[in-house]
Amino acid sequence: MKIKIFTIMMLVIVSACGRKAENKRLEEGSWEPSVYKGLSAVLEECGNTSEVYNEEDKAFAVFDFDNTTIMNDVEYSLFAYIIENLKFDFSPEELHKRLIDSPVTPDLKLSAGDGRIITAGDLADDIYEAYKELYGKPLDEITNTDAYKDYRAKIRYMYDALDDVMPSADVSAWLFNIMAVGSTGEEIQALTRESTYSAIAKAQVKKETWTSTGSGKTGKISVEIEDGIVITPDIKDLYAKLEANGIIPYIVSASPEDVVEAVVTDGGIGITVPAERVFGMRYEKDSLGRYLKKRVQGYPPTWGEGKTAAIIEYIAPLHGGKGPVLVAGDSNGDYNMLVDFPDMKAGLIFNRNVSGPLRTLYNQQPKYLLQGRDSF
Repeated sequence: MKIKIFTIMMLVIVSACGRKAENKRLEEGSWEPSVYKGLSAVLEECGNTSEVYNEEDKAFAVFDFDNTTIMNDVEYSLFAYIIENLKFDFSPEELHKRLIDSPVTPDLKLSAGDGRIITAGDLADDIYEAYKELYGKPLDEITNTDAYKDYRAKIRYMYDALDDVMPSADVSAWLFNIMAVGSTGEEIQALTRESTYSAIAKAQVKKETWTSTGSGKTGKISVEIEDGIVITPDIKDLYAKLEANGIIPYIVSASPEDVVEAVVTDGGIGITVPAERVFGMRYEKDSLGRYLKKRVQGYPPTWGEGKTAAIIEYIAPLHGGKGPVLVAGDSNGDYNMLVDFPDMKAGLIFNRNVSGPLRTLYNQQPKYLLQGRDSF
């Protein structure tokens, strides 16, 4: 009888250990076979089942956020939500002022997307006239009006047009100025959660075209947007298995830090990353906690080389000066952090068919793991 009881106890212990090991193993999911193999190797070689694992000096991974951790861009999704729901918290006059605030000038030449050349000032004037008609009215009374169509298409198009002719850092600052300057961090984070959870509820990312009427100084304008946000089961599992294996995941994003923090710190999107592990664009605040129109001095802009700088200055010192063992990204803004760290075991790249330096890494396997993704 004692032998039988002992045998049963041994079976229970073995079974529990088996489950524990299984909980550390990455699910195959929809990973490409070569990608799954590479990610599994990182967990095995650098995780807490490895003979060389040091609890006091844990390895870490760095993820981009937009179009890497999630499908779509959290800041662009917030912008679209603010536009569609008239969430700008200021007058038409203030909006017009911000649209052509430095470094944008009224005479800045922009493409209209159809071969015509327009100016930023004319586009801002059209947006102002349309927004003035909508301002203060109930949303359900205006969404089918020509003014709403003009305002919605032209303000969203202005971002894309500026992005074609201005440095990314300047366009980011322009966007942040019209979305957030004058608001508190708490207000923007609440609005971000509102917009993101609304986008996730759509359960897919799809392309949508917003088109204005032919009126105004700039005539007919069309812009294509990506609507919805998805975070795949594979990504949720990868974050969880990194944690289970004692490898610390961080996020380094070109979106505003407070915006990303809003949706990853409360577990609402299916992953949880504490605020101290999230790095993004940082903006100054006044004594009341309201955003100012300037980035925090001495802190790197988290795009391109700035992502590498943020990792070196703020993350690596917490890990004995070492670099990340895994870096994940999707765009040229992630290229530097994918190539700058000799400690990196694997670079996970989501294939969005981009041109530029990132594309040179597409065929450099097995170090770089190229993962396809169906967005639409």
